[in-house]
Amino acid sequence: AGQRVRACMSRGSNTQGGNMVLAEIGLFTGFVADAASVRALAKAGSSVKRAEANGKSVAVYVEDLAPGAPPVCVTFSAIRDSTVGKLQPAVSTLADYYAPETPGSAVSVQVAARADGSGGTMPALTTTT
Repeated sequence: AGQRVRACMSRGSNTQGGNMVLAEIGLFTGFVADAASVRALAKAGSSVKRAEANGKSVAVYVEDLAPGAPPVCVTFSAIRDSTVGKLQPAVSTLADYYAPETPGSAVSVQVAARADGSGGTMPALTTTT
């Protein structure tokens, strides 16, 4: 059985840029994304326009994430593909699709059940240039 990964994306109200963002959601060492659950993120009527598994991360293209708007959250499955002695944090980033150098966006990733049996939230990360 896979682990559920939930990522919520938001942009600060003082952020410049357009409404399309690219979230690169990192996966914990030893896990890969379930391709079917990632593809299902881009369904009709969703603000997710495209989603793809890229090895140790998931790229999610979100439309209509205006500065100051409520967070957009996605949930997908990750499958353990190898056992790792010491689980390392995963790094996730969020950038304006048309101006990736624009700072002030954040993504927080919550894993419903970590490999060690604990749940938890990764801290929100601010994009840097």
